[in-house]
Formats: sequence, structure tokens, C-alpha cells
Amino acid sequence: MGSRRDARLTDIRGTYTLSGCRPVPMTEAEIAAYEGPMEYWDGETETAWMPYDTSPQHEQPCSRVSELVSDIGKMRGKPIALLRTADLQERDIRGKRLQAAQADEVIYLERPELDDSAIVVGRSPMPDVVVEVDLTRDVRQRKLALYAKWRIPELWVEVPEAVARRRRKRPGLTIHVLKAGRYRECDESVAFPTWTADEIHDSLNEPFRSTITVRALRRVGGAMGQGTGTGPDNDPFMDAHGHAKRAEGRREATLEGLANTLAFRNIRIAGRLADEADRILALPNAAVVEAAMRCSDYDDFLDRIGAASR
Repeated sequence: MGSRRDARLTDIRGTYTLSGCRPVPMTEAEIAAYEGPMEYWDGETETAWMPYDTSPQHEQPCSRVSELVSDIGKMRGKPIALLRTADLQERDIRGKRLQAAQADEVIYLERPELDDSAIVVGRSPMPDVVVEVDLTRDVRQRKLALYAKWRIPELWVEVPEAVARRRRKRPGLTIHVLKAGRYRECDESVAFPTWTADEIHDSLNEPFRSTITVRALRRVGGAMGQGTGTGPDNDPFMDAHGHAKRAEGRREATLEGLANTLAFRNIRIAGRLADEADRILALPNAAVVEAAMRCSDYDDFLDRIGAASR
């Protein structure tokens, strides 16, 4: 058995290679039971191509993509679904696997209904965007043609800055958009209108979230919201945040008006008003105004609002 597998592996190595991966003979049953990282599986040769590099440096850009896209979804007012290390498969009419690939991240602009543990070509909704992070690998060697065959509308390929310097690769993010059955490189995403490849790459590699990135996320989310007729107020988190900000604005305006009234009557408050803010704001505005207009000093003011609260 071992000699047959070794012979098959020799034949496989002579067919094509995938940089950063090692070929491992695996039957369909074996790949179905396998739960680790895998770059590509070919049913004809029954070979899985396993990545050498599964370091945190590979995972970090994927985590960043999730954070950025999630924030865009909040600005759009509709959530965007992301799946990490998703399996995409092509099967025959009997359900037998023909080919399989594991993407680093897949993005659905609308939440999909998936009835399988894998995304099956021709049966499952295809992702709007697939994200691949190239450290030691090169997606052009196999996956680019495969994703085009499976009609994935958009593919992002990220080469991180830190890794590129060490491995002498050119850093950057490339956006491939499917046109007439072939991928064409584009400067700007179609799925995320106005978001450029340079902006996405910079946001994935900056040490902390910059104001430039925040403005870009707000712009992209707003543009997408125009297409769906939604906005930040349609997102529960953003809506609650907006209510809290508006409430804080009303609180500050009320206290500022009260402070001006007391100062006009030459009643010294010396910054003490904030200590009683909750008690003051819990009272009807008319009662607070009356106490401010009738009190003789700040202690008298507190006594009057205390009486009004009982």
C-alpha cells in the first residue's frame, strides 16, 4: 500500500506544484474526515495540498478583514456574513467530491442559507468575495483559475507588509473581478463600492485603526446603504449608540442652560453641578427652572430640588 502511495505521489509532483504546500495522498473518505488546514484537494489524483505556514501572521489579516467588514455592515445598516476557512467543493451528480479548496475568508453581502458544512458549487449560494492571504503560497498557481471556474465574482489576494519584506515578495492587495469568465485586476472593489485595493491593504497592515480607515469605512458603508435603502439607524448597535449620544447631548445642554441661569443670578456653583446631574435630570424641567429662579444660593437650590423630588 505504501509503495503505491509513494508512486502516486511521485506522479503528482510531476504534474504541478503549489508553492508553500506539500502534496499528501488522501482519498475522498480521508479528506471528508480531515478537519485541519488544507489548500486544495484534487479528486482525480486523490491528493491534498497542505500549507507549510499556518502561523498567526497568516491569521491576523483575516481577523482584520472581519473587523473592517463588520464595521461597514453597521454603517450600511445590514449585517455582512463572513466565514473563516470555508470549504468550497465541486461535486458530481452523485455528490462525490471532484475538487475542493479552502479559502481564508469568504464574504456574503446578504446572509446565506447554507444547508451543508461546505459551500458546494451549483447548490450553495456563492460568496460575493473570497479573501486569500499569500505568505508562502501563490494563489495564481491553482486557485485563481479554480475560483473563476466556480464563478466567484470577486477575489482579494493580500500579501502583508511584514511578511513581504522577509520573503522578498511585493506587498499589497490585488482585487480580481470576474468579467466574461476571467478575472481582471481592478483598483476598486465592486462588492464594496469606492473601497480601493490600496485602502484595504493599508487598513489590514496599520498597527491601529487610523482616522483615514474610519473615514473609508463610513464612506463605503454609506455607499452600500444607499443601494439597500438602509443606514446606521437600522443597525441595533449603531442605533443604540446614536440614542446614547443624543441623550448625552440633551444632558449636557440641560446642565449648561441651568449653569447659565444660576450664573446670571450670581449664584456660585464652582463646577459642583455635575455631582447632582442625575438627580437634577430626573426632575421635570419646570421644577428645576423654578428652583434655579427662586433659590438664594447653591445649597438652597439643592434643598429645593430635593423637596421637588420627594
